[in-house]
Amino acid sequence: MPTYLPKNVVLGPLTRPHPLFWHFWFIVGLSYSSLMLYLVYIGVHEARKLVAMIDPKLGVPLPERDYADDCSLTFDAIWACLTDEFIVAHILGHWGKAIIVRSWGLGWIVSIGFEWVEFSLQHILPNFKECWWDHLIIDIFICNALGLWMGLKTLNLLNVRHFNWHYCVRFRSPTQWFKRNPRERIGFKNCLVVLVVWSMFIVADLDAFLLKALLWIPPPHKINLVRLVLWAFIGVGATRDWYRMNHELGIRTLGRFGCLILFMGACEIFAVVSLMQEDTELGSLALWTPPHYISYPWFIWFVSFLFWSLLYFPTQEFRNKYQLYDNFVKLICLSQFLPLLYIFIAACPDLQWMQWIAEDVHKALNLF
Repeated sequence: MPTYLPKNVVLGPLTRPHPLFWHFWFIVGLSYSSLMLYLVYIGVHEARKLVAMIDPKLGVPLPERDYADDCSLTFDAIWACLTDEFIVAHILGHWGKAIIVRSWGLGWIVSIGFEWVEFSLQHILPNFKECWWDHLIIDIFICNALGLWMGLKTLNLLNVRHFNWHYCVRFRSPTQWFKRNPRERIGFKNCLVVLVVWSMFIVADLDAFLLKALLWIPPPHKINLVRLVLWAFIGVGATRDWYRMNHELGIRTLGRFGCLILFMGACEIFAVVSLMQEDTELGSLALWTPPHYISYPWFIWFVSFLFWSLLYFPTQEFRNKYQLYDNFVKLICLSQFLPLLYIFIAACPDLQWMQWIAEDVHKALNLF
């Protein structure tokens, strides 16, 4: 493999600092994918022994940490949150993500999207439970925002071109939302590309927590750092490939890194699912049944998203002709934030009073 790939694999436009540099990461990505497929067959117990061979200190169950133990707005509670090791991980992680996606808007989508993934999977990974101010203020508006700002400043210092994903995901102020722009064409393919790129970030981040919990690897261990560095370099090439295929004329095929990151994500998902089937805690079927205050809002959001897609994408000329219909479609788009807001309120441990409303809604739905 090391002798065949550099001569026969075309890596696209990635030539700096040297093509061999990207050949190296491509080979490492394929080797890592093979390792994930190997974990599928050996099972979780043998996988833990394999990790313990790398570092004898591993192979011990990780202690559970409760981040929502004290949600009072006191100095001690806030200081304990600010001195956590994940604060630095949030900042550096989103610094890297900003460099990878090269976009302020898409960086925010990735940042906010994973917070809602944490809300939805708290019943599987208890350390996802955090206070509302930890999720909203410290994570999103302080650490993630600072990391994104640092990443974009780094791109400017290096004179790196920014990616313009915004004609696919257009951000406007409330006063501009209902102003129609006939030249604005947001196609289904463009939004699909953004969803794929967003999904790859979600898979990489979520698998990091799942593999850590399954293989008993502490967060600050170097194995986690090596995996994140691998995903970062593969992500640089993959995002570049997806952007070229969707935005540059004459490019109709996906590059090697774009295909590789899909393969890596699929291999990690297969490995995680296979390992969880043998784990006594995470493999419980009852554990994978989401609570009603999570499943119902996501179902409503999914239906509303499909409804908006059917009203929006096939009717570009009709929306440009009729302002009232265009405003109605945008109201449907705005309404999708309501179930997401409900998930945030209902999932935060210090706002659990909203769960009785979810239970009442569940009882009302059972009547029908």
